[in-house]
Amino acid sequence: MEVHSGIYICNAIVSTVDYGLLLAAKLIGRADNPFTLQIGGIRILLVVWLVKLVILGLLLAEIEYNPANAVRFTRNLSDVYRYVLQSQDKTLITLGEELEFIHSYLFLHKVRLGNCITCNITIPTEAMEYQLPPLTLQLLVENVIKHNSINSNKPMEITIYITDHFLVVSNPIHIKKSDISSGVGLQNLSNRCKLMIGTDILINNENQIFTVKVPLIYE
Repeated sequence: MEVHSGIYICNAIVSTVDYGLLLAAKLIGRADNPFTLQIGGIRILLVVWLVKLVILGLLLAEIEYNPANAVRFTRNLSDVYRYVLQSQDKTLITLGEELEFIHSYLFLHKVRLGNCITCNITIPTEAMEYQLPPLTLQLLVENVIKHNSINSNKPMEITIYITDHFLVVSNPIHIKKSDISSGVGLQNLSNRCKLMIGTDILINNENQIFTVKVPLIYE
């Protein structure tokens, strides 16, 4: 009975995924209408359906084997999509809001990756009102997960801190053998920062550490 109830809950939650992901595509890609994206439109729609299947599978597994964790997963999933919806019409958002969001976003990945991924965040309280483009951290964290091999033999630690009014996100490089990066995500972030803040992002790749510095508005 509990599993059937869980399936109903899963379907109710996943029914919001199409809209949420397409809004994220609109926000990150700056498209007027995500349903009419000309470049990569088919790929985005495929990703929507694949993510739906992954989320449904994870939720069903958690409901059956770890009901308490399934509740936390559901709450964090809800927080993630609420943030996406609330961010769709904003050009800038506070760092505090981004960090709160990334905690929920990372939890969803930890359900899949377990203790193989951690995030060390060192941000002073006075910096929480600094501003940056919404979903910046989502793009950077997703970039880490997408392009690196993460498992018990190669755990991933993402480090987030501030230096010289730049938000710094760094990680060790465990490159996937079959990985091919188009660089589109970072280029989009670069364009957004130049347009909204007037300063470009800084990218550094050396000593097996990949680092991205994002300018912050702090006045």
